[in-house]
Amino acid sequence: MTLERGKALAEELLKGWEAGELPVVKVDLAPAKHRIILVDRPEGQQSNIEMGVRAYDIRSEEKYAGSVANQVLTGGIDSRLMKYVRAEKGLAYGVHAVFSPGRQAGSFTGATETKVPTTGEAIEAMFHVFEGMREQPVRPEELEYARTRVAGSMVMRMDTIGEQASYRLEGILNSYPIDYYDRYPERIAAVTAQQVEDVMKRYVDEGRMVIVVVGPAEAVKPQLEKLGEVEVVAMPGRRNAKSEAGVQRPE
Repeated sequence: MTLERGKALAEELLKGWEAGELPVVKVDLAPAKHRIILVDRPEGQQSNIEMGVRAYDIRSEEKYAGSVANQVLTGGIDSRLMKYVRAEKGLAYGVHAVFSPGRQAGSFTGATETKVPTTGEAIEAMFHVFEGMREQPVRPEELEYARTRVAGSMVMRMDTIGEQASYRLEGILNSYPIDYYDRYPERIAAVTAQQVEDVMKRYVDEGRMVIVVVGPAEAVKPQLEKLGEVEVVAMPGRRNAKSEAGVQRPE
């Protein structure tokens, strides 16, 4: 693709367009259907796991509780996921899961890498941590630490003029009130354990989670079938590979 070709395509696609009001973007926020997608990589020596579900957008007041939940789940070596999945179970070196709100929609996503034989166990371990957050309030000392870290991180990221300008730009683009970042620490400080539990209960549902795993299908598929029906697809670029474990090969 050349610069000239790109300009020509842009002119062709925009022909007849006139400046006007911004279009209204409508996003289908219906719950996602539970799916398990296994991307077959026969030579893979480990499994890469990504999972996600739709969640709140930036206009939701839930974003404050979600930020605190992120810290409890993923904020460093002492976070719940790292303590359980890494330290206690020994299933992964790194693991994380966070809420990420956007202007039109948001998501809750998690990811890790593990040995091929422990693929299913690693997913179940992550679900175990999520369930604990859904069923019991975070401990008072855990909540206080998380709130302090979240508010403090925002303040620390505003220590240069350039970073302050970046935050101001973000505020304008997202239509935040002028004092949004001034009040952010107090909004975080007001988050309760019940609010953290509520945001986890509302969105982090295994029954709606989309799980994508890249690994050798022959070894991984039986593990994932314990979690539900598995869709096996070919690794992109492996058009001429032989079909194994029910892999759908692209033509």
